[in-house]
Amino acid sequence: MTTTSTTTTTTYCRLCPAACGLVVELDEFGEVAHLRGDEQHALTRGFTCTKGRHLAEFHRSPNRLRSSQRRTARGGFEALAPDLAVAEVASRLQDIIAEHGPESVALYTGTQAAMASLTLPFTLAFWKALGSSRRFSSMSVDQSAKWVADARLGRWAAGQQRFADADVWMLVGTNPLISMQGGGFTAFPIHDGMRRLDEERRRGLQLIVVDPRRTELATRADLHLQLVPGTDALLFSAILHTLLAEGLHDDEFTDRWAPGLDVLRAAVAPFAPEAVATRCGLTPGEIVAAAQMFGRARKGMVTSGTGPDMGPDSELAEHLIQAVNVVCGRFPREGDALTGTATLGSAKALPAQAVSPDRHWERAVAGVTGYRALNGEWPAVSLPDEILTESPTRIRALVVSGGNPAVAVPGKARMAEALASLELLVTVDPFMSETAALAHYVIAPMVHLERPDTTRSYEGLMDKPFAQYTAPVVTAPEGVIDDWNFFLRLAWAMGRSLKVAGREYVPGDAAPTTDDVLASFAGRGRVSLEELKGEPHGRLYFDLEPVRAAAPDPATKATFDVAPDDIVTALATLADDMDRVPMADSRLLLVVRRAKEVMNSTGTQINTLMRTPPNPCHVHPDDLARLGLSDGDAVSIRSDHGIIHSWVRPDTTLRPGVASMTHGFGGAGETDPEGAGASTNRLLSAQHHLQPVSGMPLMTAVPVELTAR
Repeated sequence: MTTTSTTTTTTYCRLCPAACGLVVELDEFGEVAHLRGDEQHALTRGFTCTKGRHLAEFHRSPNRLRSSQRRTARGGFEALAPDLAVAEVASRLQDIIAEHGPESVALYTGTQAAMASLTLPFTLAFWKALGSSRRFSSMSVDQSAKWVADARLGRWAAGQQRFADADVWMLVGTNPLISMQGGGFTAFPIHDGMRRLDEERRRGLQLIVVDPRRTELATRADLHLQLVPGTDALLFSAILHTLLAEGLHDDEFTDRWAPGLDVLRAAVAPFAPEAVATRCGLTPGEIVAAAQMFGRARKGMVTSGTGPDMGPDSELAEHLIQAVNVVCGRFPREGDALTGTATLGSAKALPAQAVSPDRHWERAVAGVTGYRALNGEWPAVSLPDEILTESPTRIRALVVSGGNPAVAVPGKARMAEALASLELLVTVDPFMSETAALAHYVIAPMVHLERPDTTRSYEGLMDKPFAQYTAPVVTAPEGVIDDWNFFLRLAWAMGRSLKVAGREYVPGDAAPTTDDVLASFAGRGRVSLEELKGEPHGRLYFDLEPVRAAAPDPATKATFDVAPDDIVTALATLADDMDRVPMADSRLLLVVRRAKEVMNSTGTQINTLMRTPPNPCHVHPDDLARLGLSDGDAVSIRSDHGIIHSWVRPDTTLRPGVASMTHGFGGAGETDPEGAGASTNRLLSAQHHLQPVSGMPLMTAVPVELTAR
């Protein structure tokens, strides 16, 4: 009889910001035999999603790159050691910069660059050392309207109110029980979210959800506004109208911090609930009920996700959503506990005062498309034009960290053409992604269980003072390199120092270990990293006093601008458009849908995570019957800009007239490979329906027609 010896250790998942605790069983060869949720984990209490339970598949997948790759003259790839990859990439970047200057080199960062605590700081430090301003990211095809609102409306220095202190909360176009998006986006407690939400509702929290689908979150709401997709700006104009008409706003707050309230009142006057309800697919009573439930509460905010920020009028919609918080004064006041925590990070008491809008994009240099940098980033949809348009500042080299722009950004054909035309494309990716397949160098990084890390970078997303350290759980292949170490060594090979977290890394210095760097990041923290290493399940530091909002500066003249001229003009245009003829009955509105098996394109490489075939088109049964379709039928889905092929599934959670699919699937070529799932980006445009400031494309509420194949 043969017995197999196993060992057990604990860690946490690093596929998304929830950082769920895991118990890992290792076999006699040191490989992962089994993963499960850590029931003793101080924050997530045994919860983990299907992605976390399949984390080992990212390590042992036959598709995983176990060494860096260099493109050959024949178009294939060959393996090369990390040292050689660093040296060759450094040499080629130096040559391009010497001939064309640093602006000829661009950076693209994706979501996965933020999933290891050291990757993004070292990536951005490398970029700063390079001297280029050409930075792009997935944020500009996600929720860039929030950046526009901050810069046009203004923001509150002390941040958001806390979900745990709220009497009411309104969540718009987001499903954080699946997306795990909390923190500065939604403030939802994503760690063990279902149990946390149930606890808060038992405490007395009232929840309002705005979503065209009855999501997992909406089923737990006190009020669900199942609106027509793309009507968020209309809805929140009506909510503001009601709040102001019924005196549900905070006079004291707005008198001090929002002097333009009368201008806003006049601008939303046409949007009485009776005037917009039909267009929104709601009753006037539902709109009034939402405004009253929110306005009569003492504390609680309205926060949003991708729904309004990917739709039409997204910049206007997000401005109005955030203006509701301003009108109702829903921000931390002096002495209130702040969102986020400071455990391994440093604590700083922020003042309870407004930060005036700076409209910084108006001062930025315009690119060839006419768009300007927003928060230091250029619109991702402009990247192909910045590469392909002949100009002295044309982008000739691109470095990609934790992203897959060939799939993430609308306009696939032109993006693929642009990436293939670069003199140098370098991507850091554990898989031969669609972007990697076009690269000259693919740097194979360590993946989740192979590196030490801490939860420090997630503290802004936590509402409890928690911290965890994890040692490596399994041994990394010899041919891989940690992401942060690649960027440090690349900078050194180019003769440049990096400044990260108050420490300067100079060429010729002894190479630091990951633990060395983690310790330097935790140096100003409120807890000891060395002591934390003795907490296998992480620790909740209940003895730490919450960081509280400081008093406002008595001399500050900062205020919100709730009704700037361009918002007033946009509202007038929206009012004139209220009687627009509705879309023909034969078409549906396609909306974005989060899937628990993937995070953007991460997870699509793991066969055991995917249903077969992946990424169906979800449709209400009434629409299927009207279109003569049945469950499982193959369909063609056509928009004004492209066509894809998928299959249909009935979904009673959708409102009739709506179809729903997930972004991040498919390939980079002219058609999606068999079994890869349909790419919804083929239905979108990178030239039309772009938002005026951010260049954000229309990615939800897209009119489509379904026909049987």
